[in-house]
Amino acid sequence: MPLLTFLADLRAARIVDEFTQNLARQTYGTLRHMCERRVLTMTHAEARGYVWAKARPVVTTEVAAVAVAHPTLNARTLQMLSEQTHDRLVRSVVSDLMRERVEQARSRRAA
Repeated sequence: MPLLTFLADLRAARIVDEFTQNLARQTYGTLRHMCERRVLTMTHAEARGYVWAKARPVVTTEVAAVAVAHPTLNARTLQMLSEQTHDRLVRSVVSDLMRERVEQARSRRAA
C-alpha cells in the first residue's frame, strides 16, 4: 500500500469518527422521541429492528447536510459516515430505552 493512500485512509477514518460522534449526538434526541413509546412494549430484538428502520431517514438527512457543508468529502467517506452513525445511534438509543424499561419494571416490583 503506498504511503499516500495509507495516510489518506487514516485521515478519512479520523474525519468519519469525528463526524459520527457529532451526528449521533445531534440526532439522538430526535430518534429517541420518535421511538420511545413504541419500543417500551417490544422485545429487545423487535426494538432494535424498529429503531434501525426509523434511524435510516434521520441519518440520511444529516449525512446529506454534511455532504453539502463539506463538498470535499468523497462518496466512500460519506457512505462510511452514514453506516457508522447509523450503527452508533441505533445502539445508543436501544440500550438507553431497554435500560429504562428494566428500571421501570424494578420500581414497580419494589412498590
